[in-house]
Amino acid sequence: MTTTGRTVPPRDSASDRIANPGAVGDRGFGPGGSKTVFKVGVTGRRRARLKMLAALASGLVVVVAAVAYFASSSGTPIPGKTYAISWTISTIDGDGSVGPFPSLALDSVGNAHISYRDATNLDLKYATNSGGSWTTFTIDSDGDLGIGTSVALDSHDKVHISYTGFREDFGNQSLMYATNTDGSWATSTIHSEIQGGFTSLALSSDDEVHIGYVVSESYSYYRGIWYATNAGGSWAITCVEMGDHSHADSLALDSSDNVYISFCGGYGTLKYATNAGGSWVTSIIDSGTFPSLAFDASDKAHVSYTESTYTGLKYASNVDGSWVTSTVDSEARAYSSLALDASDIAHISYKDDTNHCLKYATNAGGSWAISTIEDGSFGGTSIALDSEGYIHVAYYDSTNQDLKYAVSAQPIIPEFGASGMVLVIIAMVCIFVAVRRTTLSSIRE
Repeated sequence: MTTTGRTVPPRDSASDRIANPGAVGDRGFGPGGSKTVFKVGVTGRRRARLKMLAALASGLVVVVAAVAYFASSSGTPIPGKTYAISWTISTIDGDGSVGPFPSLALDSVGNAHISYRDATNLDLKYATNSGGSWTTFTIDSDGDLGIGTSVALDSHDKVHISYTGFREDFGNQSLMYATNTDGSWATSTIHSEIQGGFTSLALSSDDEVHIGYVVSESYSYYRGIWYATNAGGSWAITCVEMGDHSHADSLALDSSDNVYISFCGGYGTLKYATNAGGSWVTSIIDSGTFPSLAFDASDKAHVSYTESTYTGLKYASNVDGSWVTSTVDSEARAYSSLALDASDIAHISYKDDTNHCLKYATNAGGSWAISTIEDGSFGGTSIALDSEGYIHVAYYDSTNQDLKYAVSAQPIIPEFGASGMVLVIIAMVCIFVAVRRTTLSSIRE
């Protein structure tokens, strides 16, 4: 770097400063009270370095943009009929016949909580790995219990479980509820003298409990789809729709805590009911049974379900304002469980009785891609995703009569799509230009 100096008289006015615009650098007082202005001259080598830094900075910005694109995009396996994904599988409970139709929920730090039935001892059981390893508990053993369980966690990570069963002091089946909100487990009967099946529980933003359930036979009530809630401070029960129904339903809440229930009506009709307008209104989605319902960030509904003749797994959504259905796996006779990730991508676990395996499907790549979790014969399944994108599946191994758990060995990784590729190419060009200009400038000098 070189410097030159020149002496100028003191400038006290704005016009003087405007008249000498070329003076730059550090100023000091020279002899006789005049100011000495040092003008910094930049050599060609430094100019080349500055250009290189500018180009590198541009490349870095583009690289950061590409990374942000990948980070914000949904996890995307390559589209196609099947793809490979690794699973870590463990047995949670193998003491007798345990685990038919489990229900899974993850807490705020990603620990698993599972409700399930002990078919050997006829008990309601609960398992969690929140302590670092799997621990199982018997929650209710007073009768033939734990049928059709459903679990959810409140804003304090307290556990809420709905289930049906026969109390020893009641001759008929009842809808029941268990929770540990007060630090220890407490159980209660919500609706007695019914013959029911599966239950489906969800919690509102205020931790109020909402339960959908099927009454297939009753001594005091109509058969149909029923709904129970403690939102008013005590349990209130309502019949959503009367008639003969399948023994499975699925309940979910939208962001305004409106209640929606998907269920199978008469003659294999898949239905959708809501009380968002103040009273229950029912519509038809498709023909099907064993639904699993979830809402996306825009309060659009998504349902996985079994085709009414049990010949395939299907999927329906009303994202565009009306129901659109698609076939996920035409070979599967499936009981499914659906979860949506933060990007509203669908993830489904289901059993395939045709090919005797447990499967996982996602539409993250734009079309349905399928992975086999484990070969064998299986009962019910329940899926959840943690905040890092790992997939968690609880399921019943009907061959060994065990409750098992599978976790994806890696999170769903963003697809290296066309937009991301363009960004990376631009970044590489910027870096190449920077290096080339620096090299040429050095040679000239």
